[in-house]
Amino acid sequence: MNLDQQDLFGEGKSVDEIQLEEAIKIIEKAGYRVARDAEEARQIAIESGWQVTEPILVNDKVMTIKDLRNYFFMRLWSKYPNRYKYYVDNVKNEFRMMRLFIESRESKGLNRFNAIQQCVAIINAIFDHEEEFNFKNPIDIGVLGQAKAGWITEKALYIVNNELLKEREKKAERMIAEIEDNNKIDPREKGRKLDELLAKMEANNG
Repeated sequence: MNLDQQDLFGEGKSVDEIQLEEAIKIIEKAGYRVARDAEEARQIAIESGWQVTEPILVNDKVMTIKDLRNYFFMRLWSKYPNRYKYYVDNVKNEFRMMRLFIESRESKGLNRFNAIQQCVAIINAIFDHEEEFNFKNPIDIGVLGQAKAGWITEKALYIVNNELLKEREKKAERMIAEIEDNNKIDPREKGRKLDELLAKMEANNG
């Protein structure tokens, strides 16, 4: 498009800008919505009744199935270094499990990168909160399975979401503290403002 070419009757707009505006009018008249950026797309989804959450960014160096597989074993060997000598290489099966693990997250509406990031968060939750899972056997790659082991993924996601909620609450508390520094408010007013901030943050994050 030539956005610099001015239209004689376009009030300073280029020919392409005018054509684009007309095209959008035609599309919207036909019942479609137009999103110009990610924020507008998010608002359209929310207005349509969808729950929209902010994507998780845990480790931007983990971008592929291989990266995720290596990340899992990095966590495993870091926590249980002695188990490395008993490890039996089964790369084909490991890659298959990682692919299914990622696809299970993609099926919830995430793109590939954000699905992998959520997988990283799940792996971290499993290792960081191992005692909460009451595993009968030592952790291996089977904990990422999506059949009989699917409950592990769901429990790990519950832990991840709780931690995110706690972070939002801490952020709201910090915002309240900043307000208090400038304007002294009573405890009831503080509670009301905290509820309002959390509601806004919840709405923004889905």
